[in-house]
Amino acid sequence: MFIMIFCTLSEEDRDLVNWIFNGNHEKLYYISMGILRNEADAQDAVAQTFLKVMEHMEKIGKLPKPQIAPYCVVITKHVAADMLRKKKREFPAEGADLTADRAETDAESRFFEQADTDILFSAIRRLPERDRDFIHLRYANDLGYREIAELFEIGEEAAKKRGQRVLKKLREIYEEEEGGYGRRG
Repeated sequence: MFIMIFCTLSEEDRDLVNWIFNGNHEKLYYISMGILRNEADAQDAVAQTFLKVMEHMEKIGKLPKPQIAPYCVVITKHVAADMLRKKKREFPAEGADLTADRAETDAESRFFEQADTDILFSAIRRLPERDRDFIHLRYANDLGYREIAELFEIGEEAAKKRGQRVLKKLREIYEEEEGGYGRRG
Protein backbone atom coordinates (compact mmCIF):
# COMPACT_ATOMS: atom_id res chain seq x y z
CA MET A 1 0.00 0.00 0.00
CA PHE A 2 2.87 2.32 0.87
CA ILE A 3 4.39 1.98 -2.60
CA MET A 4 1.02 2.41 -4.32
CA ILE A 5 0.34 5.68 -2.52
CA PHE A 6 3.93 6.86 -2.97
CA CYS A 7 3.72 6.28 -6.73
CA THR A 8 0.58 8.40 -7.01
CA LEU A 9 2.34 11.43 -5.56
CA SER A 10 3.84 14.17 -7.68
CA GLU A 11 7.62 14.36 -7.96
CA GLU A 12 7.57 17.35 -5.59
CA ASP A 13 5.48 15.46 -3.01
CA ARG A 14 7.74 12.39 -3.26
CA ASP A 15 10.75 14.61 -2.60
CA LEU A 16 8.99 16.07 0.43
CA VAL A 17 8.09 12.60 1.77
CA ASN A 18 11.73 11.50 1.32
CA TRP A 19 12.89 14.66 3.10
CA ILE A 20 10.47 14.04 5.97
CA PHE A 21 11.45 10.37 6.20
CA ASN A 22 15.21 10.97 6.13
CA GLY A 23 15.01 13.70 8.73
CA ASN A 24 12.46 12.17 11.11
CA HIS A 25 12.05 8.40 10.85
CA GLU A 26 14.50 7.67 13.67
CA LYS A 27 12.89 10.21 16.01
CA LEU A 28 9.40 8.90 15.18
CA TYR A 29 10.56 5.33 15.81
CA TYR A 30 11.88 6.23 19.27
CA ILE A 31 8.68 8.06 20.14
CA SER A 32 6.53 5.11 19.11
CA MET A 33 8.91 2.67 20.82
CA GLY A 34 8.55 4.67 24.05
CA ILE A 35 4.78 4.32 23.86
CA LEU A 36 4.43 0.78 22.52
CA ARG A 37 7.53 -0.84 24.05
CA ASN A 38 7.71 -3.31 21.14
CA GLU A 39 10.05 -3.03 18.15
CA ALA A 40 7.66 -4.48 15.55
CA ASP A 41 4.76 -2.35 16.79
CA ALA A 42 6.97 0.76 16.78
CA GLN A 43 7.99 0.08 13.18
CA ASP A 44 4.33 -0.40 12.25
CA ALA A 45 3.45 2.90 13.92
CA VAL A 46 6.10 4.73 11.91
CA ALA A 47 4.89 3.08 8.69
CA GLN A 48 1.30 4.08 9.49
CA THR A 49 2.51 7.60 10.24
CA PHE A 50 4.04 7.88 6.78
CA LEU A 51 0.91 6.49 5.19
CA LYS A 52 -1.06 9.24 6.91
CA VAL A 53 1.54 11.80 5.87
CA MET A 54 1.21 10.73 2.23
CA GLU A 55 -2.58 10.72 2.43
CA HIS A 56 -2.50 14.33 3.67
CA MET A 57 0.25 15.70 1.43
CA GLU A 58 -1.92 18.59 0.30
CA LYS A 59 -2.11 19.90 3.87
CA ILE A 60 1.47 18.99 4.83
CA GLY A 61 2.87 20.54 1.66
CA LYS A 62 1.44 23.89 2.73
CA LEU A 63 3.10 23.81 6.16
CA PRO A 64 6.34 25.72 6.72
CA LYS A 65 9.21 23.21 6.97
CA PRO A 66 9.83 23.86 10.69
CA GLN A 67 6.21 22.80 11.44
CA ILE A 68 6.36 19.51 9.52
CA ALA A 69 8.35 17.51 12.10
CA PRO A 70 6.08 18.46 15.04
CA TYR A 71 3.05 17.62 12.89
CA CYS A 72 4.54 14.18 12.19
CA VAL A 73 5.27 13.68 15.91
CA VAL A 74 1.62 14.33 16.73
CA ILE A 75 0.52 11.84 14.07
CA THR A 76 2.95 9.25 15.45
CA LYS A 77 1.71 9.74 19.01
CA HIS A 78 -1.91 9.34 17.91
CA VAL A 79 -1.11 6.25 15.82
CA ALA A 80 0.86 4.67 18.68
CA ALA A 81 -1.87 5.50 21.21
CA ASP A 82 -4.49 3.90 18.96
CA MET A 83 -2.33 0.80 18.56
CA LEU A 84 -1.77 0.59 22.32
CA ARG A 85 -5.47 0.95 23.04
CA LYS A 86 -6.37 -1.76 20.51
CA LYS A 87 -3.69 -4.05 21.86
CA LYS A 88 -4.95 -3.67 25.43
CA ARG A 89 -8.48 -4.47 24.32
CA GLU A 90 -7.32 -7.58 22.48
CA PHE A 91 -5.05 -8.84 25.26
CA PRO A 92 -6.30 -7.62 28.63
CA ALA A 93 -4.12 -8.43 31.59
CA GLU A 94 -5.15 -11.68 33.26
CA GLY A 95 -7.43 -10.94 36.20
CA ALA A 96 -7.16 -7.24 35.50
CA ASP A 97 -9.08 -5.07 37.92
CA LEU A 98 -10.02 -1.49 37.33
CA THR A 99 -7.30 0.61 38.87
CA ALA A 100 -7.69 4.05 40.31
CA ASP A 101 -5.84 5.27 37.21
CA ARG A 102 -8.40 3.83 34.79
CA ALA A 103 -11.58 4.29 36.80
CA GLU A 104 -13.33 7.59 36.28
CA THR A 105 -14.48 9.38 39.36
CA ASP A 106 -18.20 9.40 40.13
CA ALA A 107 -18.33 13.09 39.30
CA GLU A 108 -16.78 12.54 35.85
CA SER A 109 -19.15 9.68 35.13
CA ARG A 110 -22.22 11.63 36.19
CA PHE A 111 -21.16 14.67 34.20
CA PHE A 112 -20.76 12.76 30.93
CA GLU A 113 -23.85 10.59 31.49
CA GLN A 114 -26.13 13.52 32.30
CA ALA A 115 -24.76 16.03 29.80
CA ASP A 116 -26.77 17.02 26.75
CA THR A 117 -24.72 15.70 23.82
CA ASP A 118 -25.20 18.73 21.58
CA ILE A 119 -24.22 21.15 24.32
CA LEU A 120 -21.29 18.95 25.37
CA PHE A 121 -19.88 18.79 21.83
CA SER A 122 -20.32 22.53 21.46
CA ALA A 123 -18.45 23.07 24.73
CA ILE A 124 -15.65 20.70 23.69
CA ARG A 125 -15.22 22.58 20.40
CA ARG A 126 -14.65 25.77 22.40
CA LEU A 127 -11.75 24.25 24.33
CA PRO A 128 -8.18 24.95 23.18
CA GLU A 129 -6.80 22.25 20.88
CA ARG A 130 -4.51 20.78 23.57
CA ASP A 131 -7.47 20.35 25.91
CA ARG A 132 -9.58 18.80 23.14
CA ASP A 133 -6.73 16.35 22.50
CA PHE A 134 -6.68 15.48 26.20
CA ILE A 135 -10.46 14.89 26.27
CA HIS A 136 -10.21 12.78 23.12
CA LEU A 137 -7.41 10.62 24.50
CA ARG A 138 -8.98 10.20 27.94
CA TYR A 139 -12.59 9.56 27.00
CA ALA A 140 -12.83 8.70 23.29
CA ASN A 141 -9.67 6.56 23.26
CA ASP A 142 -10.14 5.39 26.87
CA LEU A 143 -6.52 6.00 27.83
CA GLY A 144 -5.45 6.17 31.44
CA TYR A 145 -3.44 8.99 32.97
CA ARG A 146 -0.25 6.95 32.81
CA GLU A 147 -0.63 6.49 29.05
CA ILE A 148 -1.55 10.13 28.52
CA ALA A 149 1.46 11.17 30.59
CA GLU A 150 3.70 9.15 28.26
CA LEU A 151 2.14 10.72 25.18
CA PHE A 152 2.51 14.27 26.48
CA GLU A 153 5.90 13.46 28.03
CA ILE A 154 4.84 14.62 31.49
CA GLY A 155 4.51 12.91 34.84
CA GLU A 156 1.44 10.90 35.73
CA GLU A 157 0.45 13.29 38.52
CA ALA A 158 0.78 16.21 36.10
CA ALA A 159 -1.54 14.37 33.70
CA LYS A 160 -4.10 13.89 36.48
CA LYS A 161 -3.93 17.58 37.46
CA ARG A 162 -4.23 18.58 33.83
CA GLY A 163 -7.26 16.31 33.49
CA GLN A 164 -8.88 17.99 36.47
CA ARG A 165 -8.22 21.45 35.03
CA VAL A 166 -9.55 20.45 31.59
CA LEU A 167 -12.71 18.97 33.10
CA LYS A 168 -13.26 22.06 35.23
CA LYS A 169 -12.87 24.28 32.18
CA LEU A 170 -15.20 21.99 30.17
CA ARG A 171 -17.85 22.12 32.91
CA GLU A 172 -17.67 25.92 33.01
CA ILE A 173 -18.05 26.20 29.23
CA TYR A 174 -20.81 23.57 29.30
CA GLU A 175 -22.77 25.51 31.93
CA GLU A 176 -22.34 28.70 29.93
CA GLU A 177 -23.54 26.90 26.76
CA GLU A 178 -26.40 25.27 28.66
CA GLY A 179 -27.58 28.68 29.83
CA GLY A 180 -27.43 29.92 26.25
CA TYR A 181 -29.50 26.97 25.06
CA GLY A 182 -32.11 27.73 27.71
CA ARG A 183 -32.44 31.33 26.52
CA ARG A 184 -32.78 30.21 22.88
CA GLY A 185 -35.52 27.69 23.55
